[in-house]
Amino acid sequence: MEKVESHEEAGPKENMQSTVHDSDGFGQFLIGLKNVLTTENIRMLTTAIDFKPAERDKVETSEDPGHVFVHSLKEKGTISQTDISVLMQKLKSCGLHGVADDVSKSFKRYQSGVRPQRSKSHDYEEKKFNFKLQLRNKYKKLCGSIQPVPFLRDRYDIAELFIQSEIKVLKRKQRGTNDQEQWITLNGYKAIFTNPLVRSKRCIIDGEPGVGKSTLGLQITNDWCQETSPLNDFEIMIHLRLRQFKNVPNIFAGIKKFLLPKDSSLTEDDIKIILDNSSTLIWLDGYDEYPDRRKEEETDIVSIIRGDMFQEHDVVLTTRTSWFPPECPPDSSRIRIIGFDDNARNTYIQNVVGRGNPVKVERISEFFGKNPVPTDLCVLPLFFVMISHMVHERKAFQSLDTVTEVFRRVFECFLSHEQLKETAVGKWGSERLAGDHSKLDKIVFEGLSGDTQKITWSRNELRDKIGWELYDEYVRVGIFIEEEFFDDEAIDYKTETRFYHKLFLEWYAAHYLAKEAALQEVEFEAWSTTKLGYWYWSGIRNQTANALQHQDVDSSRACKLKNLDPFKEQYVYRFACGLNTDAAIKIIEHLGKNENFDKCILLCITEWGGSFERIFQTVNGLCSRPIRINNGDSFLLKKSSVKLLETASKQKVPIFRVVLLNCLDISFLSTGSFRLKKSNLAMPNIMPTLTELIIWEAGMEIAEEEIDGIFKYMSKCPGLKRLYFQHCMLPRYITVNQYLSVLKSRDVKVGWFPGSKIHRLNLESGQWEQGLPSSFGHLFSGWFELRPMTDEDYDIALEAFSWIRKEAQTGNF
Repeated sequence: MEKVESHEEAGPKENMQSTVHDSDGFGQFLIGLKNVLTTENIRMLTTAIDFKPAERDKVETSEDPGHVFVHSLKEKGTISQTDISVLMQKLKSCGLHGVADDVSKSFKRYQSGVRPQRSKSHDYEEKKFNFKLQLRNKYKKLCGSIQPVPFLRDRYDIAELFIQSEIKVLKRKQRGTNDQEQWITLNGYKAIFTNPLVRSKRCIIDGEPGVGKSTLGLQITNDWCQETSPLNDFEIMIHLRLRQFKNVPNIFAGIKKFLLPKDSSLTEDDIKIILDNSSTLIWLDGYDEYPDRRKEEETDIVSIIRGDMFQEHDVVLTTRTSWFPPECPPDSSRIRIIGFDDNARNTYIQNVVGRGNPVKVERISEFFGKNPVPTDLCVLPLFFVMISHMVHERKAFQSLDTVTEVFRRVFECFLSHEQLKETAVGKWGSERLAGDHSKLDKIVFEGLSGDTQKITWSRNELRDKIGWELYDEYVRVGIFIEEEFFDDEAIDYKTETRFYHKLFLEWYAAHYLAKEAALQEVEFEAWSTTKLGYWYWSGIRNQTANALQHQDVDSSRACKLKNLDPFKEQYVYRFACGLNTDAAIKIIEHLGKNENFDKCILLCITEWGGSFERIFQTVNGLCSRPIRINNGDSFLLKKSSVKLLETASKQKVPIFRVVLLNCLDISFLSTGSFRLKKSNLAMPNIMPTLTELIIWEAGMEIAEEEIDGIFKYMSKCPGLKRLYFQHCMLPRYITVNQYLSVLKSRDVKVGWFPGSKIHRLNLESGQWEQGLPSSFGHLFSGWFELRPMTDEDYDIALEAFSWIRKEAQTGNF
C-alpha cells in the first residue's frame, strides 16, 4: 500500500488527535472503533456508506486507514455522540454482526463519558471485549503486512496473497469393515471446520516445508477477524507460533506475552477465565519448530496436544509431515496440505505478481514452462512465491536443474539486489553477504543437530558470535527476522532472532555439513537404535559402531549428525550434496546403509549430479530393494529413479523389483515405450537385469494394442520373471503373438488383480485363469484348481474395477 503525502492527512490527523485526547467517553469510543475495524471491514463499509471515490482512495492509501475512516465518519455525521444507528445498520448489512455487537457495547459503555456501576458480570464482559479487541489488533498486524520475498519490500494483505492449495483429510478404517485408510480431497480450506471426517477436537495439519501451513493459519485467523463463516462460530481464536515458546511452560503467560500489547491490563488469570467460558479455537503453528518438544518436563503445549487441557476447545496443530507429535491422541483428525496445482499457480501469477500486467504474466509463465525443476518444486507455495517474484525482478533467471541451484540463485538475487543500491553501505553489505559465513554455518548446524533443536537465538548472542556488521546486513535484507518477547526472569523485553523460513536455516547448516565432510578424513559409522536418524560421523578410522556408543566423541575430531534425521531434515543433506561433490559421496554412501532412506538417497544423488559408478555399492543396495516411481513424485525424484535404472541396466546390476504407480503415459504404450506422465522422462529402453515389474494403474483401461506394447517392452528384458498388473482393466482375451511367445519361453509369470480376485495369464492360449487360493503371496506359485476365466468372472472383475475407477477419479484411491 503506497504512502500518501503528509499534507493530505495533516488535517484529519490533527482533528482526530484532539478528539482522541478528550476526556469525554465519546473520544474513547472513537479509539475503540478505530481499533476494532480491520482493513477488510473498512473496505466493505466505505462502499456501503457510499464514500466518494476520492474519499475511498484517501482512506485506503493512508498509513492508518482506521484513523482516517473514523474521522471521516465523524465529519460526515454518520456517527455522533448521541447516534450511531447508521453505522450499526451498515455493519449488519455487511454481515459484520459480531463487530456490530462489539461497537454497540462500546458505545453504550463510553457515550458521554458515563460509566455504569461495575459488577462482576460487567467486569468480565469488559475484559472479554478488551481481550478480543487486543487479539484483533495483533492479528491485523500479522495478516496485513506479509512479505513474500524478504528483500523485496512489497507487502500484502493475506486476503490478496492467499491462494487455495489442495488439502486432504484422512478417512480412517472403520471397525468391522474391510475399508482401508485413504486420503480424501476436501472442498476448500473451510471444510476443515465443516467436513464430518474432521470430527475430533484435536486436528493435526501436516505438509512439507514451504507448502503453506503458516499461510493457511493466517488466512483462517483473518477469517476469524472478519467473522467469516464458519470461523464466526468461535468467540475467541488464539493463534500461537510455537517457535516462540522456548522456556514458556504456561500457555496463559505465552498468550499475554506474544499476543497482547505491553500495556495490557489483562492478567493471566483473566485470560484463563475468559477462555474457560468462551467457545475457542486454539491454533498452534509449527510443532516441528517447538523448542521444548524434547523436554522431559511437561509443558502446557504438550498437555493441550495430548488432550489434558482445553478438552472442550478445538485445537489445530500444524507440523512438517515427518514431525508427527507422539503426544497426539489416536483419534485426532489428520489433514494434509498437498500444495499448489497449475490453476492455483496461474491464479497467483495473475492476481499477485502480475497484478493485471499481461507482459509480466507472460514472462513468468514462460519461465515455468521452460524449467521443469522449478515448476516441480513450485508445488510448494514458498518456492513458487519466491521464484515467481524473482523471475519478474530478474530477466536473466536461467535454467535450474536442482534444489541447490534454486537456492543458490535465490541468494544471488539477494546479493544483486544489494549491489544495485548506490550507497556505500549497500555495496559493503553485498560483499559481506557473499563472503565468509562459516561462523553462522556452524552455529546453525549445531542448533539443528543438538539434543534440543535450536532455531532461534538471542539477538545479542548471535550478533556477538557472527559480528554486528554481518548480523545487521542479514536483518536488513530479510534473512533474519527479529521478534520481541518479555523475559520473566529479567522482567524486561528482549529480542530473539530467527530465519525468514526454516529452509534458509537448513541452507546454512548444509554449508557446514558439506565443508566438514569434504575436509575431514572420515568414515560414517552407524548403528541401530530405537530412533531413526541417530548417527555419529567419526573422524577416527577403524572404530566400530559399538565402541562409539560407549564413548564421547571429541568434537574437534568429529562432526556429529545426532538428531539430523533424513526424513525430517532432508534439505540439509540434499543441499550439502549439491554444494560439494566429495561430501556428497560420503553422505550418499552413509545413507545407503539404511533401506528406509532410499528416496532421500535418490534426491541427494540428483543434487550431487555425479556418476553412479562412483557409488556402486549404494546402487547395488538400492536395486536390491523395490524401486517405486509414483505419479505424485517430484520431477527430481522421477529423474533420479530413471537414472538409477539406466545405470543398473548398463552395469548389469540385478534389479529386484520396479513398481510403477499411476505414472505411465498410456498414449505411448502401444509403441512399446514406457514414458512417465508430467515429466517427458522415459524408462530405459532395455532393463536386462529386471526380475519383477508391477504396473499399478488405478482406474485405467488398457486396450489390446497397449497391452501388446507392454509385452513388447517386457520381451526386451531377458531377466524378467514376473509381471503383475494391479487395479486396472485388461482385455478379456490376449492375442498370442511373438512377444507372448518370448515371455513363455522364459517362463515369465503374468498376473492381474483388477480389484476382486487375482488372475494369471496362460501365455500359450492368451486366456486368463483363476485359481485358489486367490492371494498375492501365491500369485506366481502354489495355485490350486486353476480354471479358465468365465464371462461371469470377467463381469465381477469389471464391477470391482468400476468402483476403483470412480474412487480414483475423485482422488480417493
